[in-house]
Amino acid sequence: MAETLLETFKRDVSLCNHCEHAVHLQLDVPPSAPNNAILRTNRQLYSVDMMRAEESLEEMEKALLQVEQAKDALQAASRRVERLERELLRRRDAQRAYAAPVRRLPKGIMSEIFQLSCGDESWLNDKYLMPLVLSSVCKSWRDTAHATHSIWADLSLDSWELAGTTRSPVLRRLKLFLSHSGSIPFQRCIVYYRPFTEALYVSQAFEALVEHVQRWTQLFVGLCAVDEGPRKDYFSFKGDFGRIFSHLEGKEFSCLRSLTGDPDILSEGNAKGIFRHLPSLRDVTLHCNGDMHPEVPQLPWEQLEQLDLEASPAYAVDIIRRCSNLVNLRFTNKRREDLDAAPKLAGGPVVLPRLRTLRVFESGGNKTTLLDRLTAPSLEEAILEYDSVASIDKTGFPLFLPRSHCPLRCLILYSSHTLTKSFLALLPELVKLTLYTGKKSTAGFVNMLTLGDRIGLPRFLPSLEELHIFGEIHAESNAMLAMVRARRDFGRPIQTLSLKQKCLYGISDWIDYDDKKFEQLKTLVPNYNIS
Repeated sequence: MAETLLETFKRDVSLCNHCEHAVHLQLDVPPSAPNNAILRTNRQLYSVDMMRAEESLEEMEKALLQVEQAKDALQAASRRVERLERELLRRRDAQRAYAAPVRRLPKGIMSEIFQLSCGDESWLNDKYLMPLVLSSVCKSWRDTAHATHSIWADLSLDSWELAGTTRSPVLRRLKLFLSHSGSIPFQRCIVYYRPFTEALYVSQAFEALVEHVQRWTQLFVGLCAVDEGPRKDYFSFKGDFGRIFSHLEGKEFSCLRSLTGDPDILSEGNAKGIFRHLPSLRDVTLHCNGDMHPEVPQLPWEQLEQLDLEASPAYAVDIIRRCSNLVNLRFTNKRREDLDAAPKLAGGPVVLPRLRTLRVFESGGNKTTLLDRLTAPSLEEAILEYDSVASIDKTGFPLFLPRSHCPLRCLILYSSHTLTKSFLALLPELVKLTLYTGKKSTAGFVNMLTLGDRIGLPRFLPSLEELHIFGEIHAESNAMLAMVRARRDFGRPIQTLSLKQKCLYGISDWIDYDDKKFEQLKTLVPNYNIS
């Protein structure tokens, strides 16, 4: 192949469709790399060829400069056109807004649309808040947004964002939302943790919230969680809350429905009567983080309908005695109590005539349980969870049921112990039973549900319609199928059956898993599920 040093390169690139403005190039250039024998063979150029190559390089630099200038001019023109397009689009939006149907909507309908657009909650820490966005569109929308107090009342914040600062954007938003929300009660929980460096009561945020205390519906007063700060600060709560409560003295919590806190902290308000008069209070949650037998806070206990306690049985009974109108009660005792140091449960059983739902979680090692001192004649649902209890007969529940004579319809039981015949005989009106169990609980349990009495009804749990078993199920498929058929023949068929087996090391514990028999169960039970 002949060695070509330079070849002619000619291009004409039009820059305008309406005139002859173009880039015209004609220069000598080396052949392209695949066809360049000089480069491929690495032949050195003679002095004459070198001079021609250098002249060609100068022409190439000039051509590139010409092309770059043409490109810059075209890009500048393109940017001008894009700016013009954006301006026209904005003007078109304004033109469309003139004829937009939304401009003719009554303010009442606009207000409803705003409420739907804002959703359920405005978290003041978020970058964009829909009430602020809507109120910035135009004067009409701003006036409508400001008049729609409900979109500003659904505010939510965390005091960590406000501690020790008065210039935070969150603080400015808080004051704005408070000013535009009128007198509508807050629908979210005001969370107050005592900051580490500066107590929140000195901040403008707390002062702003206190001015609207009559609108508070939910309040959590407590310490920071252990994993959110130094452990020493978790226990050193004495004193600061007294100063906090001094700002609340004389305030009327007219809308407060729910209160959560540590009894030790809430009791610091006893002397000032901070929480004594709460006409709307219906729900209280108390967690004893320190002393198992703290002072009892002064609250309107007699009007409570829902109570959640994490405390010792003795302290729980002391509280429950004051709550004669409870409808829902949840009790948790995860710590083993020193029986010698614990005060004894004095007096007879506490009667809760309106109680409908009861949830109890108790750990082992406690000689006295809450159910030993409780009577609930109207109880319909019970959720019981026991840890390290020797027997279900030791829980107090078998004595609680006949003492209460309650129409219990739903029982959710977390227990690894055998369900005895005497225990099942206490549940004639039970409609729904859910078991989170071990093998001992289900051993023989399914067979007992198959038994009939003298008049042709199920001997145990005659009203049962829903059965859910979770855990290590110890029952043969034949027994399960026989139970379902027997209940059908008794005229009390199982309507819902859920079986969820817990597998150990990936190996099923079913004694006799027969796919065909479980397929038959599907035809006998309207709502059937196994996993």
